[in-house]
Amino acid sequence: MTNAHCAAPISDGGGFVIAPGDRAGDIDLPSEARPALLRSLRAYADAVSHLGARTTVLSRFLDAALAHLTLPQREAIAASLRHAMQEAIAQADGGNQSVMHYTALRNYTDTVLELLENRSN
Repeated sequence: MTNAHCAAPISDGGGFVIAPGDRAGDIDLPSEARPALLRSLRAYADAVSHLGARTTVLSRFLDAALAHLTLPQREAIAASLRHAMQEAIAQADGGNQSVMHYTALRNYTDTVLELLENRSN
């Protein structure tokens, strides 16, 4: 039996809830499939939260560390990063990564290299 609208909140039991009126409540799914969908959404939300926290820590570390690096150190790090990212992109080329993944890799690499270069002036 399908239910096009949520009459009551649906929970995965772990704190992730679709409340009545949420757009997700408009999904036409069998009621027995909704908890599995919510668990999956919760797992993805947790993974995104983990990546966000990791990104915050690494960004702050980068800012703190750059202030203490000499020009030769920054130049050596920039060269190593360029080489490492070229290898990473070449190794990933045969995989199932999206164009967006490669674009993000290049953009983030360029951002860090720019920080290294700006701190060296």
